[in-house]
Formats: sequence, C-alpha cells, structure tokens
Amino acid sequence: YKREGNECVEENTIIDTDNDSVSDLTDNCLDLYNPLQENIDGDSFGDVCDDDIDGDNIINEDDDCPNDNLNTCNISTNPNDGWIGGECLSNSECEYDGSFCLTDYPSGMCSLNCSRYCPDSTDTNNSLTFCIENPEMVNEGICVIKCDYNLYPGTGCRDNYYCVSKERYNEAAVTKDVCIPFEEEPNICTENDFTIENVLIEEEEGLDGCPNGMTPINSTVCIDIYEAFVVEIDQYGNELPFSPYKNPGILTIKAKSAKNAVPQGYINEIQAKNACLQAGKRLCLRTEWEFACKSSNNYTYPYGNTRQPGVCNDARSVHPVIEYFESSEDWIWSELGHPCINQLDNSLDKTGENQDCISECGAFDLMGNLHEWIDDDAGTFKGGYYVDTVINGNGCNNN
Repeated sequence: YKREGNECVEENTIIDTDNDSVSDLTDNCLDLYNPLQENIDGDSFGDVCDDDIDGDNIINEDDDCPNDNLNTCNISTNPNDGWIGGECLSNSECEYDGSFCLTDYPSGMCSLNCSRYCPDSTDTNNSLTFCIENPEMVNEGICVIKCDYNLYPGTGCRDNYYCVSKERYNEAAVTKDVCIPFEEEPNICTENDFTIENVLIEEEEGLDGCPNGMTPINSTVCIDIYEAFVVEIDQYGNELPFSPYKNPGILTIKAKSAKNAVPQGYINEIQAKNACLQAGKRLCLRTEWEFACKSSNNYTYPYGNTRQPGVCNDARSVHPVIEYFESSEDWIWSELGHPCINQLDNSLDKTGENQDCISECGAFDLMGNLHEWIDDDAGTFKGGYYVDTVINGNGCNNN
C-alpha cells in the first residue's frame, strides 16, 4: 500500500521475478520459467513445471495427451509390450518377474513358467493369460495370452499366431482360446480348432417395427431374418466373440441375427432357448415357424412347391463326418460334435449367402444350412440341414 494524500491505497505492482506473468506470491514455478520455451497449450508464458490442462496429473511438457484425461492416446501401439505374449528379442525385454523370451517363436514371445495359473495385469493394453503345456517341452507349463479381439481385431492374435483352443496345464477339463504359433500352415482342422468367427458383425435395424435383425411374419410376431450366431456375455455384461463350432456349455450366450455370419451349430434346445432370452426374444412355436417358411401360400419350400436344387444349401453329396473320418463305420456317429464337421469345404454357408433361399416374409435359410430349434416339448428342430431336407420331410415339413 502507499499514501496518496490522506488516503492509503493498494499498490498495483506485481512482483514477477521469472517473467511468467504469475505473481511470485502464487507462483509454483518461481525462477523456473524459460521464456524461449512455449507451453504445450501454445501460451508463450506460464507455469511450465506444473501446467496440467487435462487434470491427469501429468505435466503438459511430458504429456502425450495434454487434452485427454483418460490418456487413451498414450496406449502403446504394440499390445502386450513387455508382458506375456508380447514381442521380444531377449529376456531383458520381458518385464514380469521370472519371465523370459521364447526366441524360437515368431518375433519372439514373452512367457513365464506355470503349474496351472498365470498372472493377469490391470493394464488394458495387456491381454488375459492362460497356462498351457509347452508345445516344445513335455511336462512343462508356459503362460500364453487368451485370444483378444480388442487388441488384435479380426484374428484375436498378433501376426503369425493363431487362435486355438487349448487345455489348461494340469487341469485338462478347462479349455480356453489362446494365441500360439503353428509350425506349419493351419489348414488341417483338428479336434481343438474352435475357430472364432463373426467378429465385428452387428445386427441391422429390424423391418417394419420389429427388433434388430428381425422381420414380421404377421401383425404380432417377428422372426430372425438370418440363422442366429451367438456371442458370449462375460461377468461384466460385455459381448465376446464365440466359436460357432463349439458347444457353449454353461456359458451365458446371446443370439444375434446378421448377414455374413457363420450360424451357431453345436447347440442344444435349452441353450438355444436361453440365448434367445438373453436377446429379449424366444424360440418360435411350430405354427409360427412353419407359417414363416411356407408363407400364406402354404408352400412346401420357402420359394414354392417345386424343389429347385441349389437354391438352398440342402444337398451335400457326402455326410461331413464320413468325409472327415474317411469311414462309414458306426463309431463315427458319436463324433457329430467334432468342431471340424461344419468347417469342411462345401458344408455350412454363411447367413444370406443363398440369396434365393428366402421365404415370403424375408427370412433366409429356413430350409437347409442348419436345423432351427423350435419351442416344442418333444425337442424338435425344423427345416433340415445342408446334407438332408428330404428324409424327415420335404423342405418346410422337415423335422
């Protein structure tokens, strides 16, 4: 303050020894200002040492995301870097205690010995892990990552690694889809090849007021436009891709209907019913399904009363289980749940692939491709499949 006449007035002079336009009384960076260095936010002056625009507790000069308090732009472009499943050239690049680099794997892979379980990380850039028997060493467990479609869209694994089902080491009853390399091209299907399909496929808006993926068969009932595929619902309510060649067991699954999906085989009536309920839907009654297939004209086939070979996927010449096992002995019929059956060439088609196999209401593949479960106490599925739509009744009458 200073005296002006008989009054005491406040002095307006601000002491600012470092010329950052911040009073020394409130300056947290006193004497640290460099007038030649601009702040990240573009100001030519300011508290460089503690400027934090986005409130993420990272100084702007050290912050790769100065305007994003979630730091999503800081996520590494190399998933699992230093973590199990990550690329490496030597053990020093694997950061978890006791981890090592499998240099004989493509691009190297960080791993860890295990007897049954592997550690998991809270870092969203790191995949969940699983303990399997070392393919290169009998009676040794190693940690690998589970297939991760968030970090590796499309395949679930990084280049030269493939998503396959493996048993847990020392606990064969538990299997998970994991990423491992193949020594040769993975073109021979085996009993553990539960291939993940239907990644990033979503239902389209329903027709004429029906829920997504559905079309009306009358004024009160809608039916899926395409044969359903399923997704797994995890404990947090997230939807995860699920193999259409694998029985879901006790997993929570949800049915979805969309074009260009591999429909779900290997599923029983109860599982199918529960998958529909998760989607807010239900299985069709026999009368509803048959009306959708036959239309108001009461056709034998979705397209009319005369069979048209090749319109629907309904006439594979050899049963796939006979082809796969190269045998017609009775024992092969106990292998109908083998995951490779629907993966053979000229077997199961994707939804909507048979463009003319469509009923009057706009539903595809009610005849052929896969049977459809209906709500029936006798446990009935309808429509036949890609080998037969004749033996148990023609077309829409097949059950």
